[in-house]
Amino acid sequence: MKTLDLIQVQYDYHMNNQGSTFSQSGIVKIGFMVALTGYEKTYKDFSIYNLIDFYQFNQKILRDNKNYYVGTWLNEDNNKVYVGIAICLKDKKEALNLAKNNKEIAIYDLVNNKEIRINYK
Repeated sequence: MKTLDLIQVQYDYHMNNQGSTFSQSGIVKIGFMVALTGYEKTYKDFSIYNLIDFYQFNQKILRDNKNYYVGTWLNEDNNKVYVGIAICLKDKKEALNLAKNNKEIAIYDLVNNKEIRINYK
């Protein structure tokens, strides 16, 4: 799939589902997604152009790391869309620990299609 086609599919998926996780070849469906620190952007008014810019800005790291994914997430607490590079882990506990260490808000459980907020108490 060409990059612009992938971006369009991902954007459409995000708009219909309030989030998305795509590999460089398509959607990801199994595991726990954890955003990588330093590779996130936040948007109040999210558009496809934001996603295009994100892919362009991060094209080298995405090209060099085939196990990195681009995820989008609507945080309903502040009505902002987070776009970031993420990794997929099979183990929930490992994903939660990494997210906590990275001071993330949540991870995403792809199988159950739900966010899991990080408890910092």
